[in-house]
Amino acid sequence: MDNNNNNNNNNNNKKKNNMRFIIICFAAALLSFLLMSYLGNKLKEASRVEVAYSDFIKLIDQGKVDSVKITSNMIEFAVEDANGTPNYNKT
Repeated sequence: MDNNNNNNNNNNNKKKNNMRFIIICFAAALLSFLLMSYLGNKLKEASRVEVAYSDFIKLIDQGKVDSVKITSNMIEFAVEDANGTPNYNKT
């Protein structure tokens, strides 16, 4: 009888340890995802160059603007460089 109780206790401890490990791994993965998303947004924002609205209009007239996104307080747009790589700007 004591041997069965020990086996049951060992199995319960293993299940608890496995569940803790799974929860810790899930929390670490979620935290890593959130951190990478935050840093990615900060890097993307830092790489944007602020351009005067008049320069933005000139780029449109020259046909250099590839895409435009208008938000409530900003205009974001992409201009391809000589290599075809888009450079993101805001006004």
